[in-house]
Amino acid sequence: DSCTHWGNAMRREAGDEGPGVGNGRRFGGWRSPTSIDGSSGGSDGEDADSRGFFGRASLDGVYRKLRAHMSPTRARRFPPEGTVYKNYFTEKQLLALQGYKHSGADHSITYKYVLSPLYTRLIDFIPMWMPPNTVTLTGLGPLFLVHFLLLYFSPYLDTEAPRIVHAAAGMALFFYQIMDNLDGKQARRTGSSSPLGHLFDHLCDALNVTISGVSVAASLGLGSSVWSVVLVYGCGFLVFYNATLEEYVSGKMVLRSINGPNEGLLFMQCIHYVTAIFGLGIWQQQVATFRGVPLHANNVLMLISIPAFTLTVVFNYVEAGKELWR
Repeated sequence: DSCTHWGNAMRREAGDEGPGVGNGRRFGGWRSPTSIDGSSGGSDGEDADSRGFFGRASLDGVYRKLRAHMSPTRARRFPPEGTVYKNYFTEKQLLALQGYKHSGADHSITYKYVLSPLYTRLIDFIPMWMPPNTVTLTGLGPLFLVHFLLLYFSPYLDTEAPRIVHAAAGMALFFYQIMDNLDGKQARRTGSSSPLGHLFDHLCDALNVTISGVSVAASLGLGSSVWSVVLVYGCGFLVFYNATLEEYVSGKMVLRSINGPNEGLLFMQCIHYVTAIFGLGIWQQQVATFRGVPLHANNVLMLISIPAFTLTVVFNYVEAGKELWR
């Protein structure tokens, strides 16, 4: 508990996006070496001193400053200097963080012609002093709030919430989509990119996959059924997991012409808006029958999604297989 609290306090003290090992800084009792060319191996070529909070201030100095503001009782709960990060990272892992460089591309048609120009304009409204992780969390907060509102009014995902809540769910998801893209732009323009900042972004995306999946299940009125499982674990978890697996194998995140982070999120927002305008009943209308089993509009939508996310996962494995074959 105290280790986690101390790590969080260190991040707040340094006011940075995440840890990036500084050139020659003391780290957990050992000094982090530089790379072969004498640089600190920061992402996008920036110096680690302007990137991670380990590069901005000596760990020992920040540690002593924190302890100076604590009561004696609380200070005794903190671990000895130089031990806390050894509990989380090995020297090999820290060196790997130094050499990490994010690589990827987004080939989405919507991103290229609509969303990217929008993000370029909106980034100017983010103050330079705001850390990139704060940008991400600012988008994640409303998403959590609306999600719990939906669960309050529809605990079993089968009853209609006030229509304003469904509309708010669509707006909150779009807001998160914007902020999730602006955090990377903010990191680059402030020189605060770091490998763990990238990891933090993936963590927030993983939370969004589950939260937004359940929220969409509520807006579709899927209830506690196998269709909700298909939505959350098939369209959400399975796609996200295998995209990350492809990135792990290939070393780059490549989003195709139609993908989840762009068109997928926009489609989910449309579902919330349709429910807000026409009510939950529009998804519960019977539209077909299969072997005597009635199929409602929400069931048909989930059936269509199965080949879509299956094809996406197949592409992930094909691309990962190409990298392993080389």
